Amino acid sequence: MNLEETRDKNEEAKFFLRYLDETQNLQQSQTQTPFRYHVSA
Repeated sequence: MNLEETRDKNEEAKFFLRYLDETQNLQQSQTQTPFRYHVSA
């Protein structure tokens, strides 16, 4: 197991968690497209 790759994946997960946390209280119309783009990426 490559520790650097594991750390990178952890940072990626934190990034998406922050995004979800920031957008959870916005109206769905404001977040639907950006959320879909993030998931697709």
